[in-house]
Amino acid sequence: MKITNSLFIPRISFSVSKEDLRQYFTKYGLVCRVDFVSFNNNNGVGRRVYIHYQWYNFQSDMEIAIVKNGQYEIQNEKLGSLKIFKNKNPVPFTELNLDQVAYNTIFIGDVVQEQNKKIENLESKIQALETLVESLTRNNKNSVDL
Repeated sequence: MKITNSLFIPRISFSVSKEDLRQYFTKYGLVCRVDFVSFNNNNGVGRRVYIHYQWYNFQSDMEIAIVKNGQYEIQNEKLGSLKIFKNKNPVPFTELNLDQVAYNTIFIGDVVQEQNKKIENLESKIQALETLVESLTRNNKNSVDL
């Protein structure tokens, strides 16, 4: 499954569900994924949504408005007031099955454990070198004082 188009809505109510969005946006193409992303910044707390299509109607009124104006605005009883933009950096759909995802998770866990061991080893070497430098500095200071 290849994403042919993806939309971005910078702010959406927490009461809107993925299914609400899927039902509304299906009229523009086959929705394959809806991703919510929460945010907490100077403008407040909220969430964004990305709507990904398996196929998309590039002749729709929404697409024509986005191409012409850079955005499309809707007012819907269930969804509220939305500004819709073309997603400029869509996340590709993964072709991994659950076994592959599980294997990758275990593999990454093993790599992290190895890296933690290396970090511990390097920290102990740094501590030994700091002790050596401190000792040499003291010895050098004592020999200069004589």
